[in-house]
Amino acid sequence: MTNNFKVVAYGGGKAVWAAGEKVQKFIGAIARAGLPQPGKSACFFCPSSKKKEILTLRDQYPELMTRALAMEAQANLTSVKGLGRSFSWREFLDKQDEPDLFSDAGKEMDCGCYDGDDE
Repeated sequence: MTNNFKVVAYGGGKAVWAAGEKVQKFIGAIARAGLPQPGKSACFFCPSSKKKEILTLRDQYPELMTRALAMEAQANLTSVKGLGRSFSWREFLDKQDEPDLFSDAGKEMDCGCYDGDDE
């Protein structure tokens, strides 16, 4: 049997779980009420976080990102590269902050040279 339950709401410090069609009903009710949809239910240092989620954590919860990066820095890493298992969160974030000097590389660009053709 597959566990297809999902947290659909929070109230009074408790999560409301639903499955199947009920998930969509809860999501619709939350939207109609003008309430924010519940976010991902995971630890802030989850090694299964997607890169987009890491960036969201950095942007929306910088204090938690600081804690996660401190954990990664202090870890005795022998079989993984960092919190992302196959990559370090610190290295990933450092690359995000680098300017993209070659974003137009590979694009066709008119050099503006005169080729002798008057048309």
